[in-house]
Amino acid sequence: MDKDREQLSDEELKEKMEFDRFVREYKPLPFYLKWKFYGTLALAGVLGLGFWFLSNDETEITPLSHKTSEKIVVRPPLDGVDIADTTYELSTGTDTILYYATGSSLTIPAHAFLDRHGKPVNGDIQLHYRELHDASDFFISGIPVTYDSNGVQYHFESAGMIEISASLNGECLFANPEERISVQLASAVKDRGFHIYYLDTVERKWTYVEEDKLSTYGTEGEMPGGAYQLKAPVKANSALPRFDVAFDKKQFPELMSYDGMSFQVEADEKYYDPKLAMKEWENVTVQRTSDGIHYLVTFSNPGETHTFRVEPVYAGPDYTRAISLYEKKRKTSAELLPDSRKKKPVPGTNVDGAIAHKTRKGFLPKPSEGIVYRQFTLNHFGIWNSGCPHLAPHGKLILARFVDERNKKLDFDRVYLLEFGNRTLFSFYPDRQEKFSYNPDARNLIWGVTRDNKLAIFRNQEFDKIKKDKDSSYFKMDIGEQKMRTPLEVKKMLGIE
Repeated sequence: MDKDREQLSDEELKEKMEFDRFVREYKPLPFYLKWKFYGTLALAGVLGLGFWFLSNDETEITPLSHKTSEKIVVRPPLDGVDIADTTYELSTGTDTILYYATGSSLTIPAHAFLDRHGKPVNGDIQLHYRELHDASDFFISGIPVTYDSNGVQYHFESAGMIEISASLNGECLFANPEERISVQLASAVKDRGFHIYYLDTVERKWTYVEEDKLSTYGTEGEMPGGAYQLKAPVKANSALPRFDVAFDKKQFPELMSYDGMSFQVEADEKYYDPKLAMKEWENVTVQRTSDGIHYLVTFSNPGETHTFRVEPVYAGPDYTRAISLYEKKRKTSAELLPDSRKKKPVPGTNVDGAIAHKTRKGFLPKPSEGIVYRQFTLNHFGIWNSGCPHLAPHGKLILARFVDERNKKLDFDRVYLLEFGNRTLFSFYPDRQEKFSYNPDARNLIWGVTRDNKLAIFRNQEFDKIKKDKDSSYFKMDIGEQKMRTPLEVKKMLGIE
């Protein structure tokens, strides 16, 4: 734990607030009127000029997105490698709770989405969401981790970042500031002293928003509102076949919400034979599908494999007990809504318990430690950060020269420094690499990306070769020949997975 954190004072942070500008840019009210002028010139003995006016009073919201802005702020440094997002499909008109694989939850009001004219939309929304939790995530994503305040550059220690966007029929949507989405971000960082920032891609900088709200739910490993568990049970169809299989409960915790679950074979599975469920198989595997509802069950023996699409269901008394437990859990979820969103349960509330991917190894705290959440209340889409700014590390200020094994100079767009045991990712742009600072008493790791898209690394053990009494140092970088294809490969090569 970093107890000697150098933080901005509350006065400094508040000086950076720019709420009025955000309101002006995002408020879904007309901010200009577009007029089209049509003129005709007629000459019939006397010169006359007539004008026809066509007015358009529809508001258009200007998107602030690093993906559409000409001034790209977010640029993944490794070609073809990025932190993937998860796409959820949901319908407007009902309150929705989504659960992410880390245990985070997104509470989405019925009318949370606006079109470019600032009007509520109806239909099936595609919501894109991702989280970033550690130094390798921030590096891979290309999200900047520096923060300028009064001419001084700081580096973020982050308790977690989120990125969220939405679309309807391929059209970009906007957040409704009157019906705000709330995100409870599951974080491994329990320290206080963090603040919420938004990445303004027009001004190309982080903007202070408010103090971070930290909360903890449960000490027995339960997620808020029973994430992984809050999923409406489906009643079995007596006309369709069902079967039970043994599966890894840790891998599929959402299937352990209620007792008595069985798999029901979909009606369009023409080749399913009930005898297959009675047969002994060497391998039976269960796999989630992308819709978050169905699963694929595969039976296999040497020379014989069968895969069927199934749905978890409950029959008879098992369904009665499951639906009763579900209603209790749904009520608990409603109680976790922000004060501004608390109200009586809405009939037909859509609760989507889909888990898009496995929890990353080592991220979630142990059940006995409880779970820490950081709250984001979104008035617009984009990138949000629970961060604490720090100055560059102290101890040694040098003129850094980065070279390859042949002592040929290496030019980097950014050089990254990580102190092991410190969650802050320090990044140095070319204009600051001539005054490179680090703590010689810490365990350090330096890396950059070469012009031909390779990772160049200077590992901790090499720091012993740098003489502490010199004002300039050559960092002979180890350049990997392997092309990085996935975030996991990058994490392994850096040794910070």
